[in-house]
Amino acid sequence: MPAYAADPREAPVDFPDALQAVLERRARITREDWSPPGMWAAAHVPPGFPVPPEYVSEPLLYLRTATGLSAYTPGHGDVFSDRWAALRQDPGAAGPPPGTGLPEALRAVLAGARAACASWDAPGRYIAAQYPDAHSKMTRPYLYQGDADGSMAPWTITAHDVFSRAWQVLPAPRAGGGGQNPAPGAALG
Repeated sequence: MPAYAADPREAPVDFPDALQAVLERRARITREDWSPPGMWAAAHVPPGFPVPPEYVSEPLLYLRTATGLSAYTPGHGDVFSDRWAALRQDPGAAGPPPGTGLPEALRAVLAGARAACASWDAPGRYIAAQYPDAHSKMTRPYLYQGDADGSMAPWTITAHDVFSRAWQVLPAPRAGGGGQNPAPGAALG
């Protein structure tokens, strides 16, 4: 596996900005608090890194660790972290494709709006962020999905969600309308 030397291009950024760097500039991203140092995530694997055959069939985010590449699914700690950095950019980045991507949708969600992906097969489904308050059982912020029937469940990002350009930002929820998002940026635990 080729040697890797970090080449930070940006000051620490939040997850939507880091994800945008991956998808639009073909950058690799890392979190300052990942251990061991040298780990990174990317959507495009640099030349010289062997890709396991099971990862070739559809677009994925990859995580580079000391033992090689694996599929990477961002967790809630990743989404709410502001300790990301974009690393070396691959030459020939094509720029953003048309449509609204997950980075733009997540920015709105983290600011209190809701978002939906038009390619989901569940009309009325949306995602939102919940920031715990003094009455919450959860102590850290998290993303959840809501459905048209009023049900809610934790939401985990999929590869389809990451690469989709069919995201729509929805209006913020009304006060008292279930799933209300307290002030973003408040103490996040």
